[in-house]
Amino acid sequence: MGRNLSITLPAWLLLLCSFCWLSAIAAAAPPQGFVAIFNGKDLDGWVVRQPDNHDWQVVEGVIDCDPHGEGKGDQNLWTKQEYADFELLVDWRIKESPFVNRNARIIQPDGTYQEDKAGNEIAITVPNADSGIFLRGQHKSQVNIWCWPVGSSEVWGYRTDPKCTPEVHAGVTPKVNADRPIGQWNTFAITMQGDRLRVELNGTLVIENARLAGIPPKGPIALQHHGDRKDGDWGASLLQFRNVYIKELTHAAAPYPPSPVIRSIEWAPPGSIVRQAQGGDNWPITWADDDYLYTAYGDGNGFRPKLKEKLSLGLARVEGLADAFQGVNLRSADVEQKGDGPKGKKASGLLMVDGVLYLLVRNAQNAQLARSADHGQTWQWADWRFGTSFGCPSFLNFGRNYAGARDDYVYIYSHESDSAYTPADRMVLARVSKSRIMEQHAYKFFARCDAAGEPVWAQDIAQRGAVFEHPGNCYRSGISYNAPLKRYLWWQVIPGGDTRFSGGLGIYDALQPWGPWTTVYFNTQWDVGPGESGSFPSKWMSDDGRTIHLVFSGDDCFSVRKGLLPCF
Repeated sequence: MGRNLSITLPAWLLLLCSFCWLSAIAAAAPPQGFVAIFNGKDLDGWVVRQPDNHDWQVVEGVIDCDPHGEGKGDQNLWTKQEYADFELLVDWRIKESPFVNRNARIIQPDGTYQEDKAGNEIAITVPNADSGIFLRGQHKSQVNIWCWPVGSSEVWGYRTDPKCTPEVHAGVTPKVNADRPIGQWNTFAITMQGDRLRVELNGTLVIENARLAGIPPKGPIALQHHGDRKDGDWGASLLQFRNVYIKELTHAAAPYPPSPVIRSIEWAPPGSIVRQAQGGDNWPITWADDDYLYTAYGDGNGFRPKLKEKLSLGLARVEGLADAFQGVNLRSADVEQKGDGPKGKKASGLLMVDGVLYLLVRNAQNAQLARSADHGQTWQWADWRFGTSFGCPSFLNFGRNYAGARDDYVYIYSHESDSAYTPADRMVLARVSKSRIMEQHAYKFFARCDAAGEPVWAQDIAQRGAVFEHPGNCYRSGISYNAPLKRYLWWQVIPGGDTRFSGGLGIYDALQPWGPWTTVYFNTQWDVGPGESGSFPSKWMSDDGRTIHLVFSGDDCFSVRKGLLPCF
């Protein structure tokens, strides 16, 4: 027995080792729906942009970065293929950290640095290793790998960008340090959809729905080369990577079923788009009693001849028809504002009712209201604000001077956020008597539809409900009534990337201002940039309602594009 056992036991161990080896091979296969972008043998499918690759190689089935300081130019390892929306899985580890960084910082949950009593940033000493993963070809959108106390997955380029909002700074700061000790393997699960980033590290959610404003819609992925074998403020990239898998995300379907009235929109060719007032955006628009369209722009100098100063809120009048219009700048010291981006108040809605212009303004600690009884020459500001939600409100527009309105109310829509820069899961709706628009307590808020489909309105804004839902994709919008077709047309941009130049939009219709909504057109990648705002002026709709013109802020212009509505 003893002799047989001494012979059998090694065989048993050999079988066990073989089984474990085969199990490891099976475990390394891509998860369902994913494909490997590293083959475990060589760097096929990857490229180093420097003239000679001295630092990246495959060692025992893993990508190994061992910087020697001999390369010049871009030393990062890039995928040859570009990716738009995706889920990325990648294992990584810091092999060693022979040096220390004595200038690391303690990053607080809001993305700022912890300071001492004298107001100086507190410097600490940590192992000196640093790398990361670049998303969509942009160094700024780097998911960090390092040894700072906040943990890996921080996005330095956005957290330290003073132009980004506090919400962005906090969003790209890890919720918890989920790193394993140096030498051990970690796993990133990175989801990039639109301009939204989600990161899990070792099964822990560390970044959730962070906005990377301005990230390109598509680009390659890179493993970062960050310094050579030397001591200093920045660490050597002594990193290894393995099991690199990606799943490209197909664009989501429209949130509502197809319209029973309008088949789609047939857009005029991109080359036919008329663009004026280059450098300005926003462009809410209304049809006034004098037969002109009144609009407002942001971060621009208006129409030609342009103003000398750049305004965050400026006014203009648009004369003529869609195929031959002219913009005229209007000046009013009462309402003009300065300040780029979120630093300046900006128009989000315009409406004329009974000869009075009403202006909704965002970036005003939510939103504020103003009125003008002399076609924009002088303005009176409301002494109250929308303090909850309604961060980017817009008016429902009917015909000339509010002709053809369904009732004596004015309707206001917004995505449900306190900020014009944060997408939401749903849209909200308020209404007010057209004779009491400046009275805060006259407003009521859509709560729901009852069993008969009739709207229920609440006096308390806390009881508001969703008038439209599209999780993570409710953002800036514009709505108007197509009287010949008896349909409300609601233009909505799909958030993600810099939509001035590339992105998607949805157009929805309904029989009533509160729905139920159906989809006329939905495209996550329109053939031109949809801009950040848009609407269909009722003045520029044909008598049968089947020819319309979209005014939108694509290319940072007052852009006009013709559309045809084939109907059932």
